[in-house]
Amino acid sequence: MTNRLASKISALPVGDGTRDRILAAAIQMFSRIGYEGVSIRELERSAGVNRGLVAYHFNSKETLWKAVIAWMMERFHEEFTPYRQLFSDMNPRERERLLRTVYVRFSAKHPEFFRILLLEGGRDSSLAEWLVREHIRPSVDFFAKMANHRLDYSSTEEAIGYFSFLGAASTASALQGISHAMFGVDSTSAGFVDALAAEVASNSSFLARRGGTEPTETS
Repeated sequence: MTNRLASKISALPVGDGTRDRILAAAIQMFSRIGYEGVSIRELERSAGVNRGLVAYHFNSKETLWKAVIAWMMERFHEEFTPYRQLFSDMNPRERERLLRTVYVRFSAKHPEFFRILLLEGGRDSSLAEWLVREHIRPSVDFFAKMANHRLDYSSTEEAIGYFSFLGAASTASALQGISHAMFGVDSTSAGFVDALAAEVASNSSFLARRGGTEPTETS
């Protein structure tokens, strides 16, 4: 395991048990070389665990990949926890801005998520279908509900709004090397993330309100 990869793994906010070390290594490796490129034996070496422990803790590579996604989505929903009580006092436009802002901050904290989306979402596969069905679509539906937005999944306009938002919110953090080489900035720094969040929150067309009834709950 390279020192650079080891430092990235140790920096992830997971525990230090065997299962956690495997999960941390998997987050880095799946986001760097994709599902097909990951060798379980190499992953175990990177995690610093004995051979066979991935199978013991996760059963299969696919189950481990899904555990990585589940862990990241838990972090995503945790980003909303401080704001849940505020939603009921906000109008739909304010909710739109807050939801976009929170997602930008999540993307900055966990750029691996967008990298995994790019690697696995670029082809039709059972993993991509599972990711959309189990995590992405429910999360987008939650966004739409909180923003009082009538989401139409058959609409090209909705698709354009979604992907424009996703790119604007996530690309800078996922491409930190390009950001530094081209502009000399740290795209994960607090100042940059706050400025990007303000820009995306104000100008994205994703979840732009089209009427409907006010949400009655925020759970």
